[in-house]
Amino acid sequence: MICYKQLELGLYILVAEIVLGGAGGRWLEYPLGLSVRILFLVIFFIVWILKLQKRQVKFNFKNKKLFYVILILSLGYPLFFGIFMHFLHPKNLAYLINDANGWVFYLIFLPMASIINTREKLWNLIKIYFVSILAIGVILTLIYFASALQILNIWVVQNFLLEKGLKMGGKVGIMPDDALRVFLGSSIFLPFGLFMVLSLKNKLIEAGQKMHSLFFQVWKILAILFLYFSLIASYTRGIWIGSLLGLIFFLFWNDWKSRIKIFTGLVLLILMTQIIFQQVFHTSFFNTFLGRITSSVSIEKDPVSVGARISQIHILAKQILKHPFFGTGFGTVIADYREKVDAPFSFELGYLDMVLKFGIVGFAFWGLFILYLIFEALQILWFNFQINKSEKMLIVSLLTSVLVLLFVSGTSPFISAGFGILQILLLMIVIQVLGKSR
Repeated sequence: MICYKQLELGLYILVAEIVLGGAGGRWLEYPLGLSVRILFLVIFFIVWILKLQKRQVKFNFKNKKLFYVILILSLGYPLFFGIFMHFLHPKNLAYLINDANGWVFYLIFLPMASIINTREKLWNLIKIYFVSILAIGVILTLIYFASALQILNIWVVQNFLLEKGLKMGGKVGIMPDDALRVFLGSSIFLPFGLFMVLSLKNKLIEAGQKMHSLFFQVWKILAILFLYFSLIASYTRGIWIGSLLGLIFFLFWNDWKSRIKIFTGLVLLILMTQIIFQQVFHTSFFNTFLGRITSSVSIEKDPVSVGARISQIHILAKQILKHPFFGTGFGTVIADYREKVDAPFSFELGYLDMVLKFGIVGFAFWGLFILYLIFEALQILWFNFQINKSEKMLIVSLLTSVLVLLFVSGTSPFISAGFGILQILLLMIVIQVLGKSR
């Protein structure tokens, strides 16, 4: 009913659910089972197709090349060869379906492009996305400190979030160095939220309504704190390093005054974190942070994660060399990749996972598509003088978060799941709307 009366609202709910739902890797499961997500998606696409037939919504592609690149390279090639290779290299049908439908997230671009066709609608979509990310940041930060202060039992939280409760994707618990970790799949969205709030001035995003100066400053500081500490709580090296590298890119697009403010704020945050860690965890944040970062290249410091990934690289590389050009398709299982895994066709090393299934040719096409999007975004930033500062910083924030995603995906499966694809889709729709006036 919501979708039929206002399809735009249905899209907002869909985006919020992907961010807040936490398990956004794939839509379908085989044997087919019903869930709120699947039912909503089916209804959403049926209503959109009906409205498309009645011309109540329509495509307005100013850049036809972008549409065809998306259709053929992002969706068509992986789906076609990924499924076609099933006939050359037969595999479990359940694994094939469960693996292939992750890429169907790219289909969201079709209704998104027909619905989000004005700047006003674009900002409405971004507001929903941003507020959803901020909500995740608040939840993760509260869980992190409540667990640290023993208000909550971290293992009860783990059971509720990951296992018998919400069944979200992630890692929650106590690490070998006694540090707490509260990481959900949705944590990959946090860099965008942080970069976006850093770029906000004294008004709501493009709402044109100024907030009381003191209230705005308090709100902005709280938002930064929640997003920052939820990133710390993730205890994920890839996101930490990626966010720091992303910050360098982000600062490049800011003036010197903003750079000094952000850098000063970061130093104060780190010092405050050091004090909090000493008081709450009775340890040094600097030692914890640097130890976690340096352990990423030391099998002695982290024999479990680093050792496992080195072993996974050898196993995947060996399998890829058997069919290097066109891959082995969706649902490929490697028996000795991991001892126990719920989805034996899903591999942590995102890029190697793609090469394994689509081959070097498919991965090269996908890589060119990503480079094309980055080039389009940079072209708007450099040569479209009709966009205002808020629109410029939106593109910068979104492009930065995609670059963080690309970095993190070397050792994670985000890039071929809803978590990563949604960020790529949003960059695509921003290019589509803000690039029209070129």
